[in-house]
Amino acid sequence: MQLGNDIVDRALSQDHHPRFAQRILSPHEYQDYQANTERDGYDLIWHYWSAKEAAYKAYSQASTTLFSPSQWEVDLKAQLIRFETHLWPIRWTEDGDCLLAEVSIAEHKDTDWTKVHHVCSLFWKEPTPEEQSMEARRLACELAAELWGGVSTDYQVVKQGKIPKLQNQKGQNFGVLSLSHHGRWVAASLAKV
Repeated sequence: MQLGNDIVDRALSQDHHPRFAQRILSPHEYQDYQANTERDGYDLIWHYWSAKEAAYKAYSQASTTLFSPSQWEVDLKAQLIRFETHLWPIRWTEDGDCLLAEVSIAEHKDTDWTKVHHVCSLFWKEPTPEEQSMEARRLACELAAELWGGVSTDYQVVKQGKIPKLQNQKGQNFGVLSLSHHGRWVAASLAKV
């Protein structure tokens, strides 16, 4: 299984360059966005963006490609994302200003979302990138302790290439991990496989 997540601090993301939507959306998505900008275009753009980022992270765990967001097409109603000939499920979680997207690439067509867990954390003010990174890793270790037992210090997050991996103190990999941060929000998603 491959897993990607992306979090958006919607309070921070209210303004974006007018051409941002044209750069990241497919023609079909852009039509949908244009038709709904008066009602909820602001929210649409972040649903599209977070799904594309999460899918790219998941895909990158096993394959390499340049990230061209407009080539990843999101079906908001079906909660699916398509890239080339691939089709994967998306799960969004919303909590106030927080929007978390998760994409799972499973060997079987259906994703068992009961095996995918996440935790989010909110800072009172926008943290530094170092603080965001440390918090994401802390959350991952706490979530691992909750899922597999022990205490958070029994686990660590290491990078293998550019991919974060969750390991125990003996260096054994546990589950599938994705980390994300934006603005005041930080998230860790972990699949127990």
